[in-house]
Amino acid sequence: RKREAGEMDCLRWYTDFEKCEDLLFQRFFRCEDLGKDLVPVVKEFLASEEKKTGKPGPSALPVEVKLEDDRATSVPDPINLFEWIKQHESELAEGKELDLMKDLGHPDKETKVHVIGGESEQPDQSAVSETYLYQIKGTAKVGLGASGVKDLREGECFLIPASQTYTVSRSQGSVGLRVVMSKA
Repeated sequence: RKREAGEMDCLRWYTDFEKCEDLLFQRFFRCEDLGKDLVPVVKEFLASEEKKTGKPGPSALPVEVKLEDDRATSVPDPINLFEWIKQHESELAEGKELDLMKDLGHPDKETKVHVIGGESEQPDQSAVSETYLYQIKGTAKVGLGASGVKDLREGECFLIPASQTYTVSRSQGSVGLRVVMSKA
């Protein structure tokens, strides 16, 4: 999703990674490029007294932030998406749109994942936040208003910017994935 102004990332190390209770070192930073922006933070930690001693020091936690670790949410086990699709084959063949996260009882409220069968039309969609489309099987046409129509073939993906209105037309027997992340 698009980053908001002032939004920060945090990298944390703990004294015991099995428990993740006591912070050893943390840094807040803005990460625009993972390969570029993360490296100096990791290098800072690796050269720190905290890394050498395994004990938090005065510079380990320079910013007082009310950031609570979510220790209550249990992350579900991974699923085999292709098996899930096979189990819902008849619904998808009817062109239905299925809410994967809801079906699995997944606790994540920020990520919306829909599996959509074809032949079907999804007219007048409005991307509230960035929308990721992935064509699992068959083809789809993505209409982007004045920008024209993009063909989405099996195995291809497409990112629709936030605030963009779009339509999707899916071919018979096709299966597509739509992922949208938004703040809960």
